[in-house]
Amino acid sequence: MLRVITRICLCAVRGIGSAAASSDATASASPRASSSSCPPASSAGESSVRFTVPSPCQCSHWTYGTARPQSTAKGPWDSLEGLLVGVHPTSPADVFEDRPVALGRLISKVTETTYRMKIFWAGQRGRTGARHCNDPQTLLLDVGTRVTIGFQDNPASAPGAGQSGMYMKGTIARVNGDGTYTLLMNNGEVELSVAPERVVEYEPPKKLFHNARFLELVIWLRSCVHDPRDVEAIAFILFSRGWRVERIYLLEKADLSQFVFVSKLERDGISEKAQWERDHGNVIRMLHRERVKDRNFRYALAKYKGAISCMSGVLVVTYVFTTNLRAYRRQQRGHQLHTAIKTLSKAAQSSKGEGVIASADGSFIVQRKNEEGLVRSVLTQMVPSHPRIVAFTGSSGSGKSVLCRNAVRKKQVPAVYVDIRGAEDTLRSVVKALGVSNVEVCGDLLDFVGEAMRGATVKGSDCIPFLVMKLREGSDLGKVYREVVSLVSDYQACHIILEVPMNALTPSNVSLPRLDFYYIPPFTREEAFAYTEHMLDALDLVYFLETVGTNSNDLDELYAALRQRGVDPVAYTSLKLMKAMRRLQAALGPPLSPARAAIQKLAVMPFVAGLRDDTIVDMSVLGQPDLKDFVLYDPVKDSWRFTQQVYHTAARCVLI
Repeated sequence: MLRVITRICLCAVRGIGSAAASSDATASASPRASSSSCPPASSAGESSVRFTVPSPCQCSHWTYGTARPQSTAKGPWDSLEGLLVGVHPTSPADVFEDRPVALGRLISKVTETTYRMKIFWAGQRGRTGARHCNDPQTLLLDVGTRVTIGFQDNPASAPGAGQSGMYMKGTIARVNGDGTYTLLMNNGEVELSVAPERVVEYEPPKKLFHNARFLELVIWLRSCVHDPRDVEAIAFILFSRGWRVERIYLLEKADLSQFVFVSKLERDGISEKAQWERDHGNVIRMLHRERVKDRNFRYALAKYKGAISCMSGVLVVTYVFTTNLRAYRRQQRGHQLHTAIKTLSKAAQSSKGEGVIASADGSFIVQRKNEEGLVRSVLTQMVPSHPRIVAFTGSSGSGKSVLCRNAVRKKQVPAVYVDIRGAEDTLRSVVKALGVSNVEVCGDLLDFVGEAMRGATVKGSDCIPFLVMKLREGSDLGKVYREVVSLVSDYQACHIILEVPMNALTPSNVSLPRLDFYYIPPFTREEAFAYTEHMLDALDLVYFLETVGTNSNDLDELYAALRQRGVDPVAYTSLKLMKAMRRLQAALGPPLSPARAAIQKLAVMPFVAGLRDDTIVDMSVLGQPDLKDFVLYDPVKDSWRFTQQVYHTAARCVLI
């Protein structure tokens, strides 16, 4: 049973005498008290003192044990008489020196605050606090003191202790609350309760408690054990047995079985912490081994093959998903419309750069100032408020495509260039030229093209996009006109420029509304020389131009024959004329046929001028299928002419 007495301090004085009692109202220190039901017996005599409440500088802690009431009938029993009292130092140097320095029993009460005390034993210390070799044995020894204990009721003297078999040496590991000791014997066993009177010899304490590795062990145990004295005792026993902090994870429950002076909960806490460190160490070692193994590529590949497969699968799924998502978005009409507008805008932005490139390569382009001025003036007259359809016509190889496209690029306006081949759908070809990959999702193609043209028109600008369409052989101008005229008349979204070959024109096409025709003549002789870059002999080229003509396609064939096959230009020209004469004679028929007479009249006229339609009595003669490859009708000038100048020369040679 614990009893705590507050605001009372004891000062023990060795010897027999009396002291006056006084109350100290200014004392502020509260003593620390503990009780013991079994006071230790004295083996070195007894003494009695009187103690009183000292001054604050002399204040000490004291402990008390079980009071032994004296049997007397003279007065009431005082509960403090017979109390076993232990005196502690007021300010110990450290927690390990907080030990009782004296032990005694209260005998009688002198005054209200003064008692007579019988001292069993008191420790002696020098001025420096160290024990002298010739000092008598202290009542309570410090932890770490090596002692010799006896196993007899009346132990022998100290000199004979080392020779007797009834004595054993050990080290004090803990001072119990009842004044007994917990000893770690030399044989490794732990004596939990050794009375002070059994100590027959002791040596100075070890300096173990200032060891850094010992303090590390104490720090490790503090989180598991509550009482610092128990921490000190357990750490001392474990350290003496060779345990260190770096190996404490090997601690088992069997190693803690002798620590019965602490609760089972605290022992389990130590065991659990050691188990945790053991598991943690195993994990760290396993991770270290894995790091070493991972340096081997084959092992890492085999180990992480599942993760690699999973990541590869995720990447593949992500790629497929994003690809399908993009493909799905591209299939939408909005995306196709955005693509078409972007194509038109890029054409306007790149027209300036293309103009610079064309000017840099001007030596390879034939300068045709008259024809360029004609096309430029036609395009300049086009206004956004009144869109138009313009058709540039001429013989094949006259250079109309180059003239039209260069003029459009120089205007730096949005434009799209479309080739119409044979019986292709016109609007479908236009949509494909706008960069649309899926025409089926565009809906009404006419509305789609109109929206794209309006979307590419710059706000506040006086220019609208140009739709440039080139009709290839076999294309029907009337069909193309009917499909795109709504872009000009109804939507007013763009200007339309048609590049039409001469053989695709008919009298009905010329009379179509909102359609203007302009004729592009073939090269002149000077332009033909510039086209060949003066790399051919002048006389040979003049003979070729007078016989075959200035068509750029014929000039390309001549240049290839001379440079690649090494053919003589005069022989090549004569052979070409001979073939034309044979074909023409086969098509004219007998000498008195109407076709021969009509061809003869046409051969008399110059090739460029042709023969007007009103001068021929029977128009159906020149329209025969046999003469389709040799003559054609020019509805712009309302005249008949040869398709090529070589046929004009062949007719003159045959008929005139």
